[in-house]
Amino acid sequence: MGEKGTVRIRGGNSLDYYAALASKLVIVSAERIVSEEELRGDSKPNAIPGIAVNVIVEAPYGAHPTALFGHYDNDPWWFKDYIAASRDEEKFNKWLKEWVLDVVSHEGYLKKLGAKRLEQIRSDPVKGYNPFIQRRMDKLGEVN
Repeated sequence: MGEKGTVRIRGGNSLDYYAALASKLVIVSAERIVSEEELRGDSKPNAIPGIAVNVIVEAPYGAHPTALFGHYDNDPWWFKDYIAASRDEEKFNKWLKEWVLDVVSHEGYLKKLGAKRLEQIRSDPVKGYNPFIQRRMDKLGEVN
């Protein structure tokens, strides 16, 4: 069972507040769970009040392969592999088995990605994104 409480969102959170208030059940996947004192210390980035949240589950890199502002960027290598696999049904079924069906947990997924890949997409703490990631798929090299 996860925690209950206020949700802090750094970066764009356009409709998150309204979606949470309009929902009957709100389950939040959070990068990390922090103390109430930390949330009260600077309440400006608090985006969703605790009364609107049923459960918060801590899931580092839970937004992967997309980005989480201030933590990690989009994973272009993941998208490159996905796009290549999706062009052929047999390749896609193999990709689906490898990356979805055979991965039994979030921790297993992160282990499969590997520490090197996760480090490669880490965001610059000031900019909120990784300025060194090549954005063009045709120019994308291997994970260093």
